[in-house]
Amino acid sequence: MIRQWTIIGALALALAALSWNFAERVLLYDPAEGFAQSGQATEASEAPGAVHKKAWGREIMDRNLFNPNRKTSRETNTVTREVEAPQQIARDVVVAPEPMPVVTLSGIIKNPDGSYTAYIKVGANPLSGVRVGDLMHEISVNGIEERRVELDWRGNSISLSLQGSPLMKKR
Repeated sequence: MIRQWTIIGALALALAALSWNFAERVLLYDPAEGFAQSGQATEASEAPGAVHKKAWGREIMDRNLFNPNRKTSRETNTVTREVEAPQQIARDVVVAPEPMPVVTLSGIIKNPDGSYTAYIKVGANPLSGVRVGDLMHEISVNGIEERRVELDWRGNSISLSLQGSPLMKKR
């Protein structure tokens, strides 16, 4: 029991010492301590670099970039030149046609009402279910049959069909 109280007492003393160190270094810290302020001299002001010196002189203050009344030596010797209007050059711009996206037919299902829904993937887009008359990524669905889908992309007809496998039987 005495050992436990000794450990608790040692921890309490360590915590008190750390708390005092924290309060002294962080909470009571004065960054201006030791520097001369507004004409007052302190012992630290005799140390080199302890007194604040002006960073610039009168010349820089008079020629401040952000001063609206700023006068430069260039304003007294202004030189003007005539600028010719740019001439328009006629060019024929040839734009390469956009390639047709990669269209993959994943499957076709028959709905209870007798219509079909096709599952199509266009490029890197996710798989989506479409019906006749739907428009996806500038591709319109013109017709869906049991194993075939008719699409239209910018006036170009696209026909997709499901490839049969030997295990797949037509119903």
